[in-house]
Amino acid sequence: AVPSQDLAWFYAACDLYGYPDLLDRPRLALLEAQACARPVLTMRTTSTQLTVVHGRTGILADDLGEFARQLVSLAGDRARCERMGSAAREYVASYHSIDSRAKQIDDLISAR
Repeated sequence: AVPSQDLAWFYAACDLYGYPDLLDRPRLALLEAQACARPVLTMRTTSTQLTVVHGRTGILADDLGEFARQLVSLAGDRARCERMGSAAREYVASYHSIDSRAKQIDDLISAR
């Protein structure tokens, strides 16, 4: 377990965040890693498709074999990780930040 205030340091210490989760559950860690400018490698599920833009902010693998191949590929390509990480930070700021969520809620209320 890591205290919340220290998480950014752990994300900063890695080139990418890999999480081979086969369960279809929303994972806050995927957004945290992207907010820290780290690309995400995880399994393709309904939940992950809502939080990771495949090929832009991370990679969504269809099976564990693909996950392993993509992990090797990403780990050997720092420039790609940096590009995807930058896109990931922008994506989270645009679509998953507190400000963007508040605007979405305000827009929904205004549309009534």
